[in-house]
Amino acid sequence: MARLLAAREVIQMSFRKLLVPLAGVDSDSAAIGAALLLGREFEARIEALYARPARDQDSVGGEIERAGLTRANRVRALFLSGCKSYGIDELGSRAAGKLSASFLELPGIEADLIAEHGRLSDLIVFARPHSTDLPWPNISVQSALRETARPVLLLPSTVAQVGKRSVIAWNGSLEAVRAITFAIPILLRSESTLVVTVGSHDIQPSGENVVEYLKCHGIEAESMTVPLERESESSTLLAVSFAFGADLIVLGAYTRYRTGRPVFGSMTAEMIQQTKTPVFMAH
Repeated sequence: MARLLAAREVIQMSFRKLLVPLAGVDSDSAAIGAALLLGREFEARIEALYARPARDQDSVGGEIERAGLTRANRVRALFLSGCKSYGIDELGSRAAGKLSASFLELPGIEADLIAEHGRLSDLIVFARPHSTDLPWPNISVQSALRETARPVLLLPSTVAQVGKRSVIAWNGSLEAVRAITFAIPILLRSESTLVVTVGSHDIQPSGENVVEYLKCHGIEAESMTVPLERESESSTLLAVSFAFGADLIVLGAYTRYRTGRPVFGSMTAEMIQQTKTPVFMAH
């Protein structure tokens, strides 16, 4: 019975399916690498999603379709190359308890496909494009955060590790609670976790209460409250995270307003835009 309960706990506290939207842009490699890195750790299935233009019979539409197919082939080749570096030689195999991968090439609008497939994923992984010509955040990121009820991992660049030293941005909101709950599989593997409250607001439950909650899950953490000394909550949080050596920030996205409590709406936008630290978000 003890073994059965332990097995159930492991299953509950894990990521088993990761969705990685790919668009044939310069950030695809970083997203693929991070997804495979986490996938290997959690023995997960990595599902790459590529949205190609819907078929059109006219000449212009035909050219668009052929260009889309060419780009899709390049994206598939890039994904397969990354998979092979992790010992996955064939896409589509479904081995339980082992890292595996699949590639979905579907017609339609990327944001709509993410809303559909993201709802049945444990984590959605994006990387920020390097090119300033590409919009960031784009509608696909917004769709993942607002339309899937699943957590989103945003990467500013290629990473070698995620979540070894984690900072939790705490403001007592429902969104922050969801982010922490979703992040437990990563926090269980963190070497150090710091719960940070920005500002002088009386937050309830407090950061110390969060520490006690995490301890129930076997996660050792510390709590601190920092004054708002910089131009914004996000810059203060980033300064604390940098001093802590964080490689992940856990944050509730688009926190709703409640009187007398800080609002993370503007912080969400600023944390998506920042280029220093991966961010794990949930709405």
